[in-house]
Amino acid sequence: MRTASWIAASLFFLGAFVQLNDPDPILWIALYLGATALAVGAALGHLWLWPSLLATLIYIGVAMPLLPSLFAAKASAFTSIGMSSLRDEEAREALGLLLCAAFSAVLALNAPRDQRRRRRRRHHRKNGLILPAAAAFLLGQLGGCASLQTVQPQTTTATAALPITIPLGPEIDLRPHTIVASGLANPRGMLAREDGSLLVALAGTGDPEAPGSGALIELTPPRDGRRSVRPLLTGQTSTNLVSLVRRDEVFGLASIARGGGTTLVALALFGGPSKILAVDGDKTKPWATVHGNINDMSWDSKRRRWYGVSASHDEILVLAERARSRRLTKLPPLEQGQDAVPGYLEYDPVTDRLLVSLFTGSPLGEEGGSGIDMVIGSGKIVAVDPDSGRISDVVTGLTAPTDLAIGPDGQLYVLEISRDFVGPVASRKELLSRVTHGGFRRFSGRLLRIDRTRGKVTVLADDLDAPTNLAWDGKGLLIAQGMGTPERRIPHPDGSTTPLDGSITRLDP
Repeated sequence: MRTASWIAASLFFLGAFVQLNDPDPILWIALYLGATALAVGAALGHLWLWPSLLATLIYIGVAMPLLPSLFAAKASAFTSIGMSSLRDEEAREALGLLLCAAFSAVLALNAPRDQRRRRRRRHHRKNGLILPAAAAFLLGQLGGCASLQTVQPQTTTATAALPITIPLGPEIDLRPHTIVASGLANPRGMLAREDGSLLVALAGTGDPEAPGSGALIELTPPRDGRRSVRPLLTGQTSTNLVSLVRRDEVFGLASIARGGGTTLVALALFGGPSKILAVDGDKTKPWATVHGNINDMSWDSKRRRWYGVSASHDEILVLAERARSRRLTKLPPLEQGQDAVPGYLEYDPVTDRLLVSLFTGSPLGEEGGSGIDMVIGSGKIVAVDPDSGRISDVVTGLTAPTDLAIGPDGQLYVLEISRDFVGPVASRKELLSRVTHGGFRRFSGRLLRIDRTRGKVTVLADDLDAPTNLAWDGKGLLIAQGMGTPERRIPHPDGSTTPLDGSITRLDP
């Protein structure tokens, strides 16, 4: 038994050591060090019944949510060192926890016999520092596991009763706006720099004959009212999902976010994996590869870690440099059974929560139905606890919310890409052969300002053409719009047609 315990202690300690590059290492190191302490105690002749039983229950409890990934895992999940998917990592974690549980259970079963043997010998050794150390590790496990379930105290200001429901007739206060740039191929994430320049992620044209049309560009500071375009990264993958979802949707470079002294840009591919790059001046370098479609990222200044939304898997993930992502929470379906597709997120220091926009999906699945089977008014903004993953509604009654931003005054700004879904198309050929909305009603997007103190909702911009992203630039709120196939003819509200144009507008909120 002692030889086996020394071997187990070595393996469990190795398991704790390799967790150093995990995005959430404290919990996993505590779990494996707890098993190491029990194994070392057994190797030295100390078998403890209740600590072993408690450890067994803890390991089984933590492993339970991961068991579906273990049962569905392929052999490659355990034979390959690399990470092919998040579910492979969950399968490995589940197996490790079950091994810890099995070893702890064996110690618990042998503990009574060991105690009887020691009583017969009347040989009572002092536990010294071993028992307190094991107890400390087990308490650490309990604290780590409890953090997965306990909602931390919120640091909030006074807010209106939540959730806030968008009224059918909100107040209208349209704000003046100016065009910052136009003629862009699907502008997405934007980031204002201190020198007045603007980084813009272009998802590209989505043309299968030009798959590398995505780019990261810099719009230089304005001179004589004009900005010049300077490419920083070109040749990035760009795809149109029209043949899959029957809507004119282009995927490619997406979010740009800054935090902790780092600027990141995500190349979000439908189904993944997504690539995340770090921007350093005029250059980029690989930062992480993440399973799923990482459409947006946000930095948590309190916990000093990154989060991302996986729109293709309805998940909120914890991201880390050169390390695998970790699932924070899986979003449940919306009230009428359709996918709760997370589009964008923003860490809110006022409430210490992640605010996430949920785009209404189709009850028939992402690739099911006609492509416009969305449930009007079922989209929402939810708050996610960064520690427990617990979800609560903040704003309801939205249809297709995309990006959201928190103003300097704490008010919430929310984009809606469209208020209706019309004109689905089955192919790119059909999309280009006639004038059509292409799934999203063109020029029906809007920007809402939501006063979370009074629950007041105000429309600041209306008749936007498929807006996707927001960003503050020190002068106002930037809006990226014109998602879809550039230059194709689309219906205009005045009854005419116009070429689809990707543009950036600055609005004074």
